[in-house]
Amino acid sequence: MVILNRPVRWLMLFILLWLGGCASDPVRLDYDQNARFEPVSTWVFLGATADAGEAVTLMDRRVHDALKVILDHRGWQEVSGSGARIGWRWDVIEDTELEPAPGVTWGVGFGIGHRHSGLGFGFRTPAPMREKRHYRLVLEALKMPERQVIWRAESRERLLQEDTPEARTAQIRRLVAEMLGHWPPPGH
Repeated sequence: MVILNRPVRWLMLFILLWLGGCASDPVRLDYDQNARFEPVSTWVFLGATADAGEAVTLMDRRVHDALKVILDHRGWQEVSGSGARIGWRWDVIEDTELEPAPGVTWGVGFGIGHRHSGLGFGFRTPAPMREKRHYRLVLEALKMPERQVIWRAESRERLLQEDTPEARTAQIRRLVAEMLGHWPPPGH
């Protein structure tokens, strides 16, 4: 059995607490503080649906299916637009960041001087940069029939872009479950 001396134990405790403080909620939440979040039992999906004759994208189906599984489990019933108390819609927001691109930078310098004093100049090409786009899922709850947004959750996790359809579907299900874990908002 290894017995750690007192300073090492304190250091380990500090590191564990520091790392625990770095963990953040995977969802950004916003909601109308004046809205009443009474128990709801009916909902409608406000994305594209085949019933409305609209083109249904893969993301529409993935988000709808994830919502349906979770809300069915909670005892909610999906209805047509007029009978719903809450409407759910989704969106994807885009982030961009600059990152160094692979490549070579060039630099040239020249200097002259006498003993400890000198004169010089130089120039260098800037490092090549590229813009990288990332996408995040947003889920909104709208009070029906007014169609007023009363709750909004934004995932902090970036959506998979270069993965299998199964991995994307699993990620959407997990993200929607994390978001709906904050419905209704605390204290309502």
